[in-house]
Amino acid sequence: MSIKYEEDLKDIQVVKKGNLEDVIVSVKWVLTATHSDGRVQVSDQVVFLDEPDEKTFSEYSSLTKEEVREWIKKYITDDMIKNRKEGVEAIFEENLIFEQPKSKEAPWENN
Repeated sequence: MSIKYEEDLKDIQVVKKGNLEDVIVSVKWVLTATHSDGRVQVSDQVVFLDEPDEKTFSEYSSLTKEEVREWIKKYITDDMIKNRKEGVEAIFEENLIFEQPKSKEAPWENN
Protein backbone atom coordinates (compact mmCIF):
# COMPACT_ATOMS: atom_id res chain seq x y z
CA MET A 1 0.00 0.00 0.00
CA SER A 2 1.38 3.35 -1.06
CA ILE A 3 -0.23 6.65 -0.10
CA LYS A 4 0.77 10.07 -1.39
CA TYR A 5 -0.14 13.02 0.84
CA GLU A 6 -0.53 16.62 -0.26
CA GLU A 7 -1.23 19.61 1.97
CA ASP A 8 -2.88 22.72 0.61
CA LEU A 9 -4.30 26.01 1.88
CA LYS A 10 -7.58 27.19 0.36
CA ASP A 11 -10.54 29.49 0.90
CA ILE A 12 -8.52 32.35 2.38
CA GLN A 13 -10.85 34.90 4.00
CA VAL A 14 -9.69 38.50 4.46
CA VAL A 15 -11.00 41.69 6.06
CA LYS A 16 -9.87 45.28 6.52
CA LYS A 17 -8.73 45.96 10.09
CA GLY A 18 -7.99 49.59 10.87
CA ASN A 19 -5.29 50.73 8.45
CA LEU A 20 -4.48 47.17 7.37
CA GLU A 21 -5.93 45.82 4.12
CA ASP A 22 -6.50 42.15 3.30
CA VAL A 23 -5.90 40.80 6.78
CA ILE A 24 -6.28 37.02 6.69
CA VAL A 25 -8.83 35.94 9.29
CA SER A 26 -9.26 32.32 8.24
CA VAL A 27 -7.83 29.70 5.91
CA LYS A 28 -8.85 26.14 5.13
CA TRP A 29 -6.08 23.56 5.58
CA VAL A 30 -6.59 20.54 3.32
CA LEU A 31 -4.84 17.16 3.47
CA THR A 32 -5.44 15.00 0.41
CA ALA A 33 -4.40 11.35 0.51
CA THR A 34 -4.19 9.40 -2.73
CA HIS A 35 -3.82 5.62 -2.52
CA SER A 36 -1.79 3.79 -5.16
CA ASP A 37 -5.04 2.11 -6.33
CA GLY A 38 -6.60 5.52 -7.06
CA ARG A 39 -8.78 5.97 -3.96
CA VAL A 40 -8.72 9.48 -2.49
CA GLN A 41 -9.53 10.77 0.99
CA VAL A 42 -9.66 14.45 1.90
CA SER A 43 -9.39 15.83 5.43
CA ASP A 44 -9.74 19.56 6.04
CA GLN A 45 -10.11 22.11 8.77
CA VAL A 46 -10.84 25.83 8.82
CA VAL A 47 -8.33 27.74 10.94
CA PHE A 48 -9.16 31.14 12.40
CA LEU A 49 -6.04 33.25 12.80
CA ASP A 50 -5.03 35.61 15.60
CA GLU A 51 -5.14 39.36 15.17
CA PRO A 52 -2.11 40.67 13.27
CA ASP A 53 0.60 42.82 14.79
CA GLU A 54 0.73 46.11 12.86
CA LYS A 55 4.51 46.27 13.30
CA THR A 56 5.15 42.85 11.71
CA PHE A 57 2.19 42.79 9.29
CA SER A 58 3.03 41.43 5.82
CA GLU A 59 1.16 42.70 2.77
CA TYR A 60 -1.16 40.07 1.33
CA SER A 61 0.49 40.16 -2.10
CA SER A 62 3.90 39.34 -0.57
CA LEU A 63 2.77 36.25 1.38
CA THR A 64 3.93 32.76 0.48
CA LYS A 65 2.17 29.47 1.11
CA GLU A 66 5.00 28.48 3.45
CA GLU A 67 4.57 31.65 5.53
CA VAL A 68 0.83 31.14 5.98
CA ARG A 69 1.42 27.43 6.75
CA GLU A 70 3.81 28.51 9.50
CA TRP A 71 1.11 30.76 11.01
CA ILE A 72 -1.34 27.87 11.34
CA LYS A 73 1.17 25.40 12.83
CA LYS A 74 -0.09 26.03 16.35
CA TYR A 75 -3.55 24.91 15.20
CA ILE A 76 -2.54 22.22 12.70
CA THR A 77 0.35 20.59 14.54
CA ASP A 78 2.62 17.85 13.28
CA ASP A 79 0.99 15.46 15.78
CA MET A 80 -2.45 16.33 14.45
CA ILE A 81 -1.31 15.68 10.89
CA LYS A 82 0.19 12.35 11.96
CA ASN A 83 -3.14 11.38 13.59
CA ARG A 84 -5.08 12.35 10.47
CA LYS A 85 -2.73 10.29 8.30
CA GLU A 86 -3.14 7.28 10.59
CA GLY A 87 -6.92 7.64 10.32
CA VAL A 88 -6.73 7.79 6.53
CA GLU A 89 -4.47 4.72 6.45
CA ALA A 90 -7.00 2.81 8.59
CA ILE A 91 -9.77 3.78 6.17
CA PHE A 92 -7.72 2.52 3.24
CA GLU A 93 -6.66 -0.69 5.03
CA GLU A 94 -10.23 -1.54 6.06
CA ASN A 95 -11.46 -0.56 2.60
CA LEU A 96 -14.09 1.63 4.24
CA ILE A 97 -16.35 3.60 1.95
CA PHE A 98 -18.18 6.65 3.25
CA GLU A 99 -21.03 8.39 1.51
CA GLN A 100 -20.21 12.03 0.88
CA PRO A 101 -22.45 14.24 3.02
CA LYS A 102 -24.78 16.64 1.23
CA SER A 103 -26.41 19.88 2.31
CA LYS A 104 -30.08 19.86 3.12
CA GLU A 105 -32.43 22.67 4.07
CA ALA A 106 -33.39 22.76 7.75
CA PRO A 107 -36.90 21.32 8.28
CA TRP A 108 -38.09 24.44 10.09
CA GLU A 109 -37.33 26.53 7.00
CA ASN A 110 -40.07 24.76 5.01
CA ASN A 111 -42.87 26.46 6.96
